[in-house]
Amino acid sequence: MIHRGPDDSGIYLSGPVGLASRRLSIIDLQTGNQPIPNEDRTVWVVLNGEIYNFQKLRQDLEALGHRFSTQTDTEVLVHSYEAFGLGFLGTLKGMFAFALWDDRRQTLVLARDRMGEKPLHYFAGPHELVFGSELKSLFHHPAVPREMDAAALSKYLTFQYVPAPQTIFHGMRKLRPGHYMVVSPHGVQEEQYWDIPKPPAFASPPSMDSLGEELLALLRASVKAQLISNVPVGVLMSGGIDSTLVATLAAEAQPGLKAFTMAFDEPTFDESRRARLVAERIGCEHHVEVCRADNMIDLLPGISAIMDEPLGDASILPTYLLARFTAQSVKVVLGGDGGDELFAGYPTFQALRYRAAFRALPEYMQRGLALAVKEFPVSHKYLSLDFKLRQFLRGVDGTPESDFFHWMGAFTEQEKQSLFTEDLCRSLSGVDPFEDLSKAARFDDPIQKCLYLCTKLYLQDGVLVKVDRASMANSLEVRAPFLDPDLVEFAARCPLEYKTTPMQTKVILRKAARGILPGEILWGKKRGFGVPVGKWIMGPLKDFCRDTLHPERIRREGLFNPGFVESLLDDHLAGTQNNSRLLWTLLVFELWKERMPGL
Repeated sequence: MIHRGPDDSGIYLSGPVGLASRRLSIIDLQTGNQPIPNEDRTVWVVLNGEIYNFQKLRQDLEALGHRFSTQTDTEVLVHSYEAFGLGFLGTLKGMFAFALWDDRRQTLVLARDRMGEKPLHYFAGPHELVFGSELKSLFHHPAVPREMDAAALSKYLTFQYVPAPQTIFHGMRKLRPGHYMVVSPHGVQEEQYWDIPKPPAFASPPSMDSLGEELLALLRASVKAQLISNVPVGVLMSGGIDSTLVATLAAEAQPGLKAFTMAFDEPTFDESRRARLVAERIGCEHHVEVCRADNMIDLLPGISAIMDEPLGDASILPTYLLARFTAQSVKVVLGGDGGDELFAGYPTFQALRYRAAFRALPEYMQRGLALAVKEFPVSHKYLSLDFKLRQFLRGVDGTPESDFFHWMGAFTEQEKQSLFTEDLCRSLSGVDPFEDLSKAARFDDPIQKCLYLCTKLYLQDGVLVKVDRASMANSLEVRAPFLDPDLVEFAARCPLEYKTTPMQTKVILRKAARGILPGEILWGKKRGFGVPVGKWIMGPLKDFCRDTLHPERIRREGLFNPGFVESLLDDHLAGTQNNSRLLWTLLVFELWKERMPGL
């Protein structure tokens, strides 16, 4: 765990509990080492993350008579618990996972932030509870088993990540965001303290102008709060709307910041020119690292080593490279994560509207369109037309929610039937990989359901996990101003038509950013933080893929059909299919499994 906190370590042992911490020093470099107690040393805490509103909380607590012994944000947790009990969780603004021990009550409290920016894993055995920021640390306890969960593997192959509370291992769990767990002599209890609210029913919705001004004010306040640090802070800037808006507001509050950008040698994936344009405009010192295909083979084993679970998002490669590059200059950066999920920035939200029209066509027209799309030449450019059409047709025969995640994910259920061995198919009989979609049952509109699920699944268990592991592997803290709870709740109450239309994404965010960002950023074609995996597999990664997905290796493992895996790779290399997502998802799993002996 040293990579998560290279600056200090601390341990507290008392009776049945042990708390241990590695510290990345950001606030109060001198006296903020953990674990931290209250005045009479009966309440102790270890924290991973930051509490952004700690100064206001401290003032309120001091007014109630609490005495502080440090200047760190961590200490507000023990005093807030004393003052307000578990209700104090609702007062916290930050990204955090913490463990708090109440010695008088012999009670342990585990809690995680609202959006899941910081991880917390645990194993609950018959006589012990073992918990930590990363699964690999839990395996050092002799009671923790190491057995793969086949149902979780099926979900990974669908989503490219394992949704909480499951992990890829039997018996290992993730504490869900917005939840806390109490372990006491009375037993173990998990409760939810926050969730994204359901949107209100507007008789007459507020004007776009007024909501745009409110959005900008909330984001400006969040950026200002997240710039608080006793070490230098920078910004990550991709060239898209979200990160450049955060960078612009950060430079407004704190001029002279350093900005860090990842460039790609594949032009359709590269946004570095746009990022440079904004950096010059706002007066940032701009630093650019280039992600090259030739570096990937050397990088892949190291990337798989930092992942406790397989994660099929190939953008972890440039994320890791950018974090390593950035950590040479600063310890803390602000990024743009969350904007796409809160304000419907993905083209899949627009595809939901076209889905209904496609399904309304006569069956012969649907078949004809599908056949026509098959004749399109395969392109490996970012979100090329043939890719979007083929991906769309992979997900038009289920519910709107399952179709949405087929577009966002990897294997369909039909493809998994061909992929899995007979034994694995039998063991998964009755398992529903889409059971997590029921989380959105309280929402009525299909697009609202998908917005909620995109945040609670794709952002929470995919994007934020990627950012946390890649950044903390390099001892870098990444903060996400878009995930401030006030801003998240604002986004939830925004009318749907202010987020997405058939022709435009992130409508209100673009409205709010007018006059702040140049037109090229506001209206330019979205590139995201994609990676040209399809092209890499046909080039520098070809031999690596053939070795890693070799039929003999696949046969020995007994999970997948080697002939089907081989056909996926052959069709991709022949240029007749773009199987990059499927192949990458399998490649990542094989590399992960290789580093987990005993599975």
